[in-house]
Amino acid sequence: MNDFQFLSYKDVNERLEKLVNNKENKIVVKKEFPLGFTAYNLPIEHYSIGSGPKHIVVTGSYHIVLWVKCIKDQLRKMGC
Repeated sequence: MNDFQFLSYKDVNERLEKLVNNKENKIVVKKEFPLGFTAYNLPIEHYSIGSGPKHIVVTGSYHIVLWVKCIKDQLRKMGC
């Protein structure tokens, strides 16, 4: 794997599912209930790792799309 890759929403989800379902993990990775949903009704996923209180939020794969959509919607409202 390269140090940096552009991943689609599908690619990110596939990698996360592999991480969650990997029976060789020394620490349990569990997919939790979504924190909410994006403007496109995609789940904002989060995961627990181990037994500690901290969680990970993964939003990078679609974050920019939401910004572009919001800007586009605002421009439409302004008549642009």
